[in-house]
Amino acid sequence: MIKLRKYFVQWLIVIFLFSVSVLFSCSHQQSNRIVQAPCNLPDTVSFKNDVVPVFELSCNEAGCHSGTNTSSRGRVNLEPAYAYNDLFKQHLIDTLNPTQSQLYQRLVSTSSSMPPGIYLDNCSIQTILTWIEQGAKNN
Repeated sequence: MIKLRKYFVQWLIVIFLFSVSVLFSCSHQQSNRIVQAPCNLPDTVSFKNDVVPVFELSCNEAGCHSGTNTSSRGRVNLEPAYAYNDLFKQHLIDTLNPTQSQLYQRLVSTSSSMPPGIYLDNCSIQTILTWIEQGAKNN
């Protein structure tokens, strides 16, 4: 019985030390995270100068959100000449609740993210969200 108690105490000590080491390593990893530089957005985000370039870099590839047949298939055309009208025609912008806008939700969603398979950088997403928060003007 004494041997069993001794092994039990040793086992508890091992579990305790393991738990402490796991907690220490997790907290240590947290402190080493890369801090992202803040986005230097203009006071007023411009659709033409700030939002359209994000679309052009990440969304306007053939077979994605370009071409005249995208709207007929229920997909938004994000080419500069069509993007603004298509975003509103397909109800992808909600200026009253910007974080609930379908456009924003697609950019931050893990299950149906756009662009597929990649994530936009935080500054691109913040640019689009700020534009929506500022009323999503065609400026």
